[in-house]
Amino acid sequence: MNIFRILTQDAKIRFLILMMSIEIVFTFIFYPGFKMVSVSPHKINLSPSLAPVCGTILGPFYGAIAIVTAKSVYLSINPKAAYFGVFTVLPITLGTIVAGYLSEGRWKHAAIVIAFGLLLWYSTEVGRVVYYYPFLPIFALILILHLKDKICKLMFKK
Repeated sequence: MNIFRILTQDAKIRFLILMMSIEIVFTFIFYPGFKMVSVSPHKINLSPSLAPVCGTILGPFYGAIAIVTAKSVYLSINPKAAYFGVFTVLPITLGTIVAGYLSEGRWKHAAIVIAFGLLLWYSTEVGRVVYYYPFLPIFALILILHLKDKICKLMFKK
């Protein structure tokens, strides 16, 4: 982790890493992913798997910028991919922010972001009907509240 902190001290190198991350995430959007269950023509692409990596390497702010930029460009090219409208970008961005905060050891901020995402989910009508759907974020929140400062040490254990 120290190498990333040292590299991102210089603004030019940080900008270069940000641009490379945007390009890599944008490229991975077009890779064929997994078929969605019970919906035959649709596939889940591989770009959401890079969101935690961007958050870990770039931090919560620049990682979120990289993800939002790449996803917004893709959605402007292919508007049919926005299944949930504007909210299509929100889960992957919140995941990037949480990964960035956890990599920096700020577990309280990460817990607040996950709680905010859960609050947004349960404030919608779909969230109240399908209340059991976000079991993974709830489990992640419980783990964060249980492990606290140990998460950063476990992520970058030598």
